[in-house]
Amino acid sequence: MLEIVNPDTSLPAQPGEAGTIVATPLPPYRQTTLVLRYDTQDVVRRLDEPLTCDLCHLPATTDVLGKLRLSARYTGGWVYPRQVLEALESVDAVPCPPVLVSGRRTTVWP
Repeated sequence: MLEIVNPDTSLPAQPGEAGTIVATPLPPYRQTTLVLRYDTQDVVRRLDEPLTCDLCHLPATTDVLGKLRLSARYTGGWVYPRQVLEALESVDAVPCPPVLVSGRRTTVWP
């Protein structure tokens, strides 16, 4: 079972709101197994629009915005690592970081 929980209120995140993924594994032997809730601290945003697919009963989210511990809180809300990365990538003066591909150093962008 997956939940999206608002990090400020610990209540379920509303559509369009950011929250952390909380996973509860439910093994087959529920009568004799402890129920554990694991907060991954991965921040995602719940989608605004209603879903029309076969999985519409599951919580739908955006891509992961980053870890909560790497996010910065300010008076207007939060800034997440993905937002910082996308802002830096949009500036031509910022060089692209090198990455390892197949054991050799290369860059992702031309």
